[in-house]
Amino acid sequence: MPRKQLPPRLVEQGGVWYVAYNDGGRSQRTSLRTEDLQVAQARFQGWLKAREEAVVASDPTTVSGAFALYIDQHGPSTASPETLEHVAKPLTVWFGERGLTEITRMDIERYTKARIKGDARFKRPVSPGTVRKELTILRAVWNFMAEKVEPVAVRVDKAKLCYIPLPPPQPPRNRVLDAEELA
Repeated sequence: MPRKQLPPRLVEQGGVWYVAYNDGGRSQRTSLRTEDLQVAQARFQGWLKAREEAVVASDPTTVSGAFALYIDQHGPSTASPETLEHVAKPLTVWFGERGLTEITRMDIERYTKARIKGDARFKRPVSPGTVRKELTILRAVWNFMAEKVEPVAVRVDKAKLCYIPLPPPQPPRNRVLDAEELA
């Protein structure tokens, strides 16, 4: 059973005050760079306000807001959070501030064609395998927003989200064996 996550709080260590909080299931600590409790409390209130504004600033009902929540809440538990951020870029460039429920299957197909052929919004064309990976992660974001996102109030009804068709998988590469492997 996982441990209960505590809310952000002030802690003192070595005479210096810190904000202790959980981020993606991991304990974090940020220095307030002061030894004075009153100054630390004032800075802590500012830290809380800035954190709240950052969460409100990204509208969770948009594609970019959904990716921000996905990366923030699910990203730290993945093998490569950097890959999520990299994959999110072309999707947020294309869909950006559009609502999750506004996107249709035709929009996804247009995105797929534009990515494979190349489009002015992207630097260069990419392989169908790359688009497949991007859309697979978009599916994961859809599922996350429908089932796992916190707070529960921002969850989206799965029936309102479109189906995401994937390009066919790439055929496996043929590998040429060297003389030792043939023997």
